[in-house]
This record gives sequence, structure tokens and C-alpha cells, in this order.
Amino acid sequence: MRWWWLLALVLGLLQLWPQPDDRAAGHDELRQQLATVAPAAVYDQRGDMVSADGDMLLDAAELARLTAGADWPGSPVWRDGQGRDLVMAARHASQQYYFANSYLVGFAPWLDAPLWQPLQVAALRKGYRLDEQLYGRPEVWQNSAEAFVSPWGDCEDHALFVADWLIALGHDARVALGNHDGEGHAWVVVAIDGIDYLIEATDKSRLRGANPYPPAISQRSYQADYQFNRQQFWVRQHPGRSYDREGREWRLASRFLPQSSD
Repeated sequence: MRWWWLLALVLGLLQLWPQPDDRAAGHDELRQQLATVAPAAVYDQRGDMVSADGDMLLDAAELARLTAGADWPGSPVWRDGQGRDLVMAARHASQQYYFANSYLVGFAPWLDAPLWQPLQVAALRKGYRLDEQLYGRPEVWQNSAEAFVSPWGDCEDHALFVADWLIALGHDARVALGNHDGEGHAWVVVAIDGIDYLIEATDKSRLRGANPYPPAISQRSYQADYQFNRQQFWVRQHPGRSYDREGREWRLASRFLPQSSD
């Protein structure tokens, strides 16, 4: 009968998430507000990555040199001297590669939004398309501002937009990269009052469910390998359980240092 106490725990955690009872009623008003947001500016995504222990530095110039003329099938990951994953880069639509953290450019359509609104806006504004359909090649990322402007994108683009807006609202949010039901995927994890919640930013059908913001501990089909916010990049160092983003299986691998545009 051990499942009884687990069910009770999950139901109790669900009560801690603010319930967006009025989100459906406000769709028309929200669409009007979205129409007033100016197009995103061009953001400088250049920057350097330094290992968490400070012993290694991969700067923007070195990244440009390593990726010049490259055409990786996925997002390349560099390792430290011990063979441990250190940093990740991703291809932009400009064909330049930038560090994963730099795709969180600090964009938010507005700052007086309730906690649930970024996911609602993503559902209203953005549809799902594979990178191959949009760009003719896999693994092309939009930064968070571009993800807001573009009506189409894949899972990384949805997650980047939602996570960056939540960060701008003052929440501790991260983009998670890994697998969902055995397939590569990206989603958002946000901490509220010490509890991690999983936000599925891509699958819009979740919004029609009883609780589109479930506690991460209840979502066993999501297994993250990497997490990042605007400044930090984490790597899962032990196989198996990874829904607890602060657990011992996670290692802070590196930090992102944006370049000055001056």
C-alpha cells in the first residue's frame, strides 16, 4: 500500500502551485496585449565559458574557430581534461554557434505577468515545427527573443522563451535537456517555495489537463542530462534519477560570461 502515501504527497504538492483559474477567460485580452509588443532587437550572444573550478576557459573566439565550417548533427559538447562534459553550444539560424546559456538573452514581453502566463503565451503564440522543416537541417536554436517573434519552433525554442520570461519575473527557472519517453526533448524546471515544478512548454495539450504544472518529482518519464540558466550550466553526473535538479547527481560544470557590446 506504499502507493497511497505517494499519491497523498503528490496531491498535497499540487495544492502549492498557484491555480490559474482565470487564464482561459483572459485569452482575448492577452492576444491584444501581445499585439502591442515591439519586435525583438538583435542580441549579442557572444561570451565565454569558464569551468566551475576556474581552471578552463573556452572563449568566444575559440568557439568561433572550432565551429568554423562545422556542421554537427546535434549540439556539440566540450569536455574537460578529465573527460567530463563541460559546456554546450548550439547552432543559430545565422549559422554561427553560440553557448547554450547565451540563448537566454533576457527577453520578456512584459514584467507584470503572473507565474502561469509565459506558458499560456507560448501556447497561444507558437506552434511546433521541426528544425528540418524550418531551416533544412537539425538542431538550429532560436534565442528567447526570436522564439517570441517566430510563430514556429521546436522544443528548445519553446523552453528557452518560457524559461527566460520566468527568470525575468524573478523565478529560479532552468532549461532542461534530455529525454522524454526515450526521445530527445527540452522543457523547463522552476522552483517555487522550495519545490521543483516541470513545465512542458511544447505539448500544448498539457494546458487542458487538471494541472499543467506538475511537481517534477512526479514526472518520471522526463530524464534530464543537462540544465542551464543565463549564467550556469549543470551536467548530470550519475545515471538514473534526474528529476531533482538540486540532487547529488548534478554537477555545476561551467559559468557563462557575456561579452560586452562596447
